[in-house]
Amino acid sequence: MSLAPAQVHTIKSTVIVLQEHGNAITARFYKSMLTQSPELKSLQSSESEEQPPGTITNVGRMNLSKLDKERDLFLGNEAAEYHTCGSESFRMDMKKSLRTYGGDGGRIKLELYGTGGLPRG
Repeated sequence: MSLAPAQVHTIKSTVIVLQEHGNAITARFYKSMLTQSPELKSLQSSESEEQPPGTITNVGRMNLSKLDKERDLFLGNEAAEYHTCGSESFRMDMKKSLRTYGGDGGRIKLELYGTGGLPRG
């Protein structure tokens, strides 16, 4: 799937903003998310301490073993689907965990992404 010219323009016009403010935007996102939903912090694999300058990710991955298999993952619901998006290792970890807990492989969807063929110039 190729990008429309308007999409290419939007991406190019925001790159400079992300280069300059990406860390601050990401830090604000995590702070807001964890302030509004503090229960999410306990789902991480490891607790994060103060992040060093330039760090744009929160330490720790979602740890599915900390979730209730029925209440949170709906493993008994045949209509439930699991969509994961992130790095390849993250997607594979989530798929492996879901299958370990009884998630049907056909209900686990892995979202692949990349910058692909963005025109340069």
